Amino acid sequence: MGEGFTHRLAGSALLEDGFEMGALHHQLKKEGKGLRLRALIEFPVALPHHNFKMHQYHLACEFRQWIGYVLNQM
Repeated sequence: MGEGFTHRLAGSALLEDGFEMGALHHQLKKEGKGLRLRALIEFPVALPHHNFKMHQYHLACEFRQWIGYVLNQM
C-alpha cells in the first residue's frame, strides 16, 4: 500500500472459466480537510470504448459509497 494510505480495495474480475479479464487497486487516505484517492483499474485494451465509459459511471457510484464509509470511520 502507498505511503500513508489507510484503506485499500483490491480484486480481480474473473470470467466463468477463470480467465482474469480485469483488476482493481484503489487506495484512500485522509489528507488535511479532505481525502486523497489513488484508483487503478486494469482492463484489456481490446474492450470497446463503451465499456470504459460505463465503468467510469460505475466508479462514481461506488466511490460515493466507499468515501462515505471511510469518512464515518475516521
